[in-house]
Amino acid sequence: MKEHSNLSSNFTLVDKPNLFMHIADTLHIYALPVLIALGIPGNLLSFIVFTCSTVMNKLPSSTYMAALALSDSGFLSILLCIWLQKMNIHEYVTQLWCQFIVFGAYIFGFLSVWFTVLFTIERYKVVCYPLKATQICTKRRARLSTLIICVFPVFLYMPSFWTTIDYHGHCSYREELFVLLTVITYMDTALTFILPFLALLFMNLRIIWAIRAVKKRMNWLQESQPHEKTQSLLSKTQMKLTKSLDL
Repeated sequence: MKEHSNLSSNFTLVDKPNLFMHIADTLHIYALPVLIALGIPGNLLSFIVFTCSTVMNKLPSSTYMAALALSDSGFLSILLCIWLQKMNIHEYVTQLWCQFIVFGAYIFGFLSVWFTVLFTIERYKVVCYPLKATQICTKRRARLSTLIICVFPVFLYMPSFWTTIDYHGHCSYREELFVLLTVITYMDTALTFILPFLALLFMNLRIIWAIRAVKKRMNWLQESQPHEKTQSLLSKTQMKLTKSLDL
């Protein structure tokens, strides 16, 4: 009986990873193409809105949102190519193709994260430094920041062309350059996960703190000033805060 229990326990431990892998493969096969089919048109529609709308196009943050829509569409296109390889449709796979797929995955992953960071920086400056926001947050600076963020990863991830090979219709890496690939992986993790996470955490906490300070000031005014005057001051404060969040 004890032996049977041990066997059942071992079977359960072995079977759980297989179950998780089966679920992951199923989601990859069926859910991923749905996500791609909905994501790419949605991102392209967002790009058109942010660039063609006369109201949205005036806002500096629209530059980041339009660029984010394009980078997300590019990343979804890379996922589509990976999905086709998963489905054993790899007649088109060549050495150059694999190099561009891996390079594109690095590039679009980097851009999607850092466009989000740039957009949050815009919100941070507007909320925490509202008096300087109109001078700092300009359309020209937004375009310049977008250009720099687009050029920087091109040189940063260029070594991925050397580490990637076509191995019987599947993209793989050169074993003799494994150390270089490891360095690229650690660098990519730091630049697309650790640093953005810390930056977004800090700025969002500061934004929350600033908004709470405004609410406390509004409550203090409501308690210390006459009712009509308070309503006037509160409405002006709310309008300024709303306008700053819409910049």
